[in-house]
Amino acid sequence: MGGSMSRSKKQAHYKSKRELPSRHWVPYPSEPKRVCSDQSGRVVKAVDLTSVLRPCGDFGHLPAVRWWVDCEFLPFDDSKLLTCVALHDLGGQRLPPNLPPCTTNGVINVWNLGKENSVSSLAGCATEIHRRSSLHQPHCQMTPDGSFVCYLESNGIIMRNINDVKQFYKREVFFRYGIYHFCAMSPDEMFIATITKQRHCFQLYVFSIQYFYSYKEANCHDIFPEFQGDQQGRANTEQLECRFSPDSQMIAVSSSSGELFVARKCGLTLYRAALPGVCGQLSGLSNPRTFDFDPRFGHQVLAACRNDRTLVVCNLERRTHVWKARLRSSFGSPDSLKYNQEGNTLAVACSEAKIGLFDSRNGDTLLVLDGADQCVHFSMKRQPATGLYPTVLRLSFTHNASHLAAASMDGFVRIWRLQQASSLQSLCRIKILRHVPLNKVGKLPLPQKLRDYILCSPMWS
Repeated sequence: MGGSMSRSKKQAHYKSKRELPSRHWVPYPSEPKRVCSDQSGRVVKAVDLTSVLRPCGDFGHLPAVRWWVDCEFLPFDDSKLLTCVALHDLGGQRLPPNLPPCTTNGVINVWNLGKENSVSSLAGCATEIHRRSSLHQPHCQMTPDGSFVCYLESNGIIMRNINDVKQFYKREVFFRYGIYHFCAMSPDEMFIATITKQRHCFQLYVFSIQYFYSYKEANCHDIFPEFQGDQQGRANTEQLECRFSPDSQMIAVSSSSGELFVARKCGLTLYRAALPGVCGQLSGLSNPRTFDFDPRFGHQVLAACRNDRTLVVCNLERRTHVWKARLRSSFGSPDSLKYNQEGNTLAVACSEAKIGLFDSRNGDTLLVLDGADQCVHFSMKRQPATGLYPTVLRLSFTHNASHLAAASMDGFVRIWRLQQASSLQSLCRIKILRHVPLNKVGKLPLPQKLRDYILCSPMWS
């Protein structure tokens, strides 16, 4: 299989193994303050992602603008937030052809949340990267060491240094007809998985990051015969996502048609059919964003929201349900799902501006965040054209689970303050991370399971 790779520096490869940075974990806020119990569950900051596109044009007068957004706290640095934003549509209508390229291609930013203002604009933007892509659903992901951002362009996969944007690694497109659709990086920082749309089918590719060579490839329908996303007429509108398991051995692929399957990285053969399958035979996945692996385990435990508004946690190894719970009708339909770093809390964002936090052991409700019941600057408002609240596309926890970022289609990322960790185990972990450099944690005179727990590596439990 042909291909090429370009770099800004004359280096043999990106890196041969995962390396933790030689810095300490940075909390948000940098100087934690005592928080009253009634302040938890409130939005404390809002990042206006559309501010980076205002030089390209004014969209404030349009009544039904929807933005495709993504967000992620930087690994081990909760004071910075990675985001991506692009104009998605105008209330279901097609975009006019004469728009500036930056509005539809998307812009990637790193925001410094340490600024005192409650609504962040360009003043808090530390890094800006302009994508070159015809894909209107941009996605980006940080490398586990927090130094590079991985994203897709029309002509390849890009890994760019957020501190020096001129330094980058690129995997050129090697197929004639097709486009990269989604990408995911493995937690061990050795592989990238991509979903590629080619004519009327979707291919799953796995690349080695060291030299960006193609490691494995397979058609999604060949891996999982019940996959419906490549049917003619669906391929142009289908949304797919892929995600590595915490141990980097499995890749989960989800679709807007409701399918969810897990494939082995080595060989790209089917490991488990999740939906329909272990998580439910009759129901499908609510949408491609409503699943996640439990970070405490290698690849055995997976949570998903079905289209019947049921939240289910499954043991893929044993093919059994750990627990399942019906979401409240007042929540609406699930939009996105995310575990926190320790794996003890599960967040589910829903269509009625509600985010539910659940105990991952038994599904008990810990806290309900109401996006509509906030101050005027932070509240989520129904769209005049549709009467619906903006969809929450992505969730991200800070490393100590004190805050939750929620990126929605109104172009804002809202930072929620959560209840502080109360267990002695969690408090000790955070204390160590604040005073011990990350690359020194593995050398502490502690049992291996404790060192894994401090760094939130899988299998510690």
